[in-house]
Amino acid sequence: MNHARPLFVAALASWPAAAQCDPGAALSLGDAIPLTSGSNPWEVIAADLDNDGNQDLVVSEPGARSVSVHLGNGDGTLQPAIRYDFNDGIGFTPRGLAIADVTGDSTLDICVGNVSSNTVTVLSGLGDGTFQQAGVFDSGSFVAVEDIAAADLENDGDIDLVVSSAANQVRVLLNNGDGTFAPPVFTFINGSVTSVELADINDDSIPDVIATDMINNEIEYLFGDGFGGFGPFTSMPAPIGAADVKVIDMDGDSDPDLVACGFFGDTAVYLNNGNGTFQPGAFYATTGVPRALAVGDLTGDGSPDVLIATGSTNPQTISVFPGGPGGVLGAEALFSGFNNANGVAIADLNNDGAPDAAAVFEASNDMQIYLNTCAPSCPADLAPPAGVLNFFDISAFIAAFNAMDPAADFAAPFGVFNFFDISAYITDFNAGCP
Repeated sequence: MNHARPLFVAALASWPAAAQCDPGAALSLGDAIPLTSGSNPWEVIAADLDNDGNQDLVVSEPGARSVSVHLGNGDGTLQPAIRYDFNDGIGFTPRGLAIADVTGDSTLDICVGNVSSNTVTVLSGLGDGTFQQAGVFDSGSFVAVEDIAAADLENDGDIDLVVSSAANQVRVLLNNGDGTFAPPVFTFINGSVTSVELADINDDSIPDVIATDMINNEIEYLFGDGFGGFGPFTSMPAPIGAADVKVIDMDGDSDPDLVACGFFGDTAVYLNNGNGTFQPGAFYATTGVPRALAVGDLTGDGSPDVLIATGSTNPQTISVFPGGPGGVLGAEALFSGFNNANGVAIADLNNDGAPDAAAVFEASNDMQIYLNTCAPSCPADLAPPAGVLNFFDISAFIAAFNAMDPAADFAAPFGVFNFFDISAYITDFNAGCP
């Protein structure tokens, strides 16, 4: 964006990237985890839910009316699933997931969007990887909550929610300050919203809404007003059958860019002009029926790569587009899996400093872990000299955090800069470089 960046943030942008490992060999098959028969898993997300330093996974299972929590052992394996179902307030067809501290007790909670019930269930974290129902909240009629995003929309210290809607709207649920939510506020948007993100894309320190519209094949974004409301939407062409969108700096200029995929076989990158407007998308033909994506540096070169849930039955795969200079994506690499990949996540599951992947497969009711085979990175190494953690790295993190630079966005909810990012950075710094 068009402002002077702190010295260490500027240094970070020019910090030389490591060599990219072979994208086609970046992931190896880890454990395959059978999920509940008929569960039709939809989404998988990662976070440290029990404060042990290991990444855990949460899966929505609409066919079983449940959500499963898989605590990580820190070596790429997972403990047996803990399931939450209708007895815990899970509604019909749970799909959308968000992890955030909505109850204000410094413990991560799980927010679940129930498509057929038009509700959001909040499971309050107890800090040990278990959860209890905190409430079920109305999201309005004809919503079909496919996706949820969480951020502080009013700058009051409380985490609010935005949910997708099939009724030409997104719905805003403002936190009352105690983990309960006010009735939904309708914000007009075009078509049927399949995914929603919250991030500051216009550099005013206020979260904005970014959404995919499957009916009109558009990405639509609305600037936040800082009081829980949003302005009119702006739209731009998306991959046909717009399915998912993520926000990340793809070209290393500290501006948040967009990556989207569509059901009819394309992935696109939209570079931010520095003011919340975007360059025309660069489109990349993609295998299968792309349903969801995740972004992270899987190839160890400092550039975000794009992981796609291909929805493919033949071949049964997920895929990776390696990121490169200027936000340009390289050739798609395929990795075998099961039937109909529906959701993907990126997280360091074996604590080697390199991000791994997880995918859920709707038709076969499986989750597959993919372990990174690239040389481990050192996420806390934000300043030269390479491989050495010292005062300069801490200073670089502080400068990036204060500037709300994506380089300091170490923990979910991404796009929000808070205690969890600081805690995650301290953990990585204390872990040292491999």
